[in-house]
Amino acid sequence: MCSRKNEVGEIWLYVPHGTVKLTIKHPRWGVLRDYRFPAALESRLTYELVIASPPEKVQEKPYPEVLKRPFRGLKNTSLDCSLCPVSGGKLRGGKPAYFLLATLGLHEGEVANGLRFGIMKRHGGWLHVQSNFRFLSTSGKCNKAGELFSGEPTPYYKSSVSRALNTVTAGGIHRVIGLLHVYEGIGYGEQRVVWETLEGVKLQNTDYSVKGFAGEVGVLMELCRVAVSFGVLTIQGKYWEPLLGVGINF
Repeated sequence: MCSRKNEVGEIWLYVPHGTVKLTIKHPRWGVLRDYRFPAALESRLTYELVIASPPEKVQEKPYPEVLKRPFRGLKNTSLDCSLCPVSGGKLRGGKPAYFLLATLGLHEGEVANGLRFGIMKRHGGWLHVQSNFRFLSTSGKCNKAGELFSGEPTPYYKSSVSRALNTVTAGGIHRVIGLLHVYEGIGYGEQRVVWETLEGVKLQNTDYSVKGFAGEVGVLMELCRVAVSFGVLTIQGKYWEPLLGVGINF
């Protein structure tokens, strides 16, 4: 046993992962030795063991002498005073765990922030939303050569490039071994790339912009109450972004 915490009407016990037996000692009821759980206990989960009080012992009183008389040709049978087993309690299933992570994505010098929230036991689900919080308006479109879709002469552009990124993904998470998990998910994403002319006109570059199906895959590791994740996100297989996440599980 790792630690014990006394509360009103209950006692919290912290035991190692994989515990299968428990010995309980009561000052009045005695010892319940080597109580075996139906399955090995898992980490991060909360179990409740309810122990019912044993029946009160009835004060024994002397019985009057019983005359042995034959009954339908059979001899009188002896009184069976053996004890019957009494259930010591029941074990309820573990509760699911939750996690909340702040994520950071990086692509060509642009940083995108996000939040990932999920729920899990051995398997679970999650939702991830991220953005670089840049909402760019444009006056037209151009290709990667800078040529305008309107057919006008190709202008001169500034060296700076602006990008707006927004993604929403959701999926499943699964425990692989110990506190190591893998996750995968799909959703929708958009990266808008904007070029600006020397005159200050902003144009969306359609060759470098992408929107539509988004996919995400990665791993998540629990360290005590801290959760750390690393993965990769893509939009249509054209935009790729590594993702790092740090948060808590509770």
